[in-house]
Amino acid sequence: MVWITSSVVTLQFHVVPPSWNSRPLEIRCRHFLPRAHEIVIKHVGGRDANRAITIPAYAAIDLGEVKKQLMMNLRHYCEVFFKESIQPKSTPVVTKTIAMALHFSVSQILNLIPITLLIFFSQRMRRR
Repeated sequence: MVWITSSVVTLQFHVVPPSWNSRPLEIRCRHFLPRAHEIVIKHVGGRDANRAITIPAYAAIDLGEVKKQLMMNLRHYCEVFFKESIQPKSTPVVTKTIAMALHFSVSQILNLIPITLLIFFSQRMRRR
């Protein structure tokens, strides 16, 4: 990867919708020079079919930091997603089951529960 600049920019990404009052994921990035095969242009479509937007090419400078931050906030994101998206639409049995799983996910003894919740919530978020 060829960096265009040495200056660092912090980009914020909302894992769940910002209206849900959740903290964004903050990633330190640098601007890089995209290679020929990397897509950095998005065609608008619709009435302006020929109009395109150039997307600035940024990359995280420390993937370990991104992973650490994501893992630290994962429970928070799951709880917010559950409260705002799943709980209002689910049956009492589903609501109680997920609430109990979230409660037990902090335990180091039951390692399977946090992994199961991660899979469940990531699939739900992906469908939105």
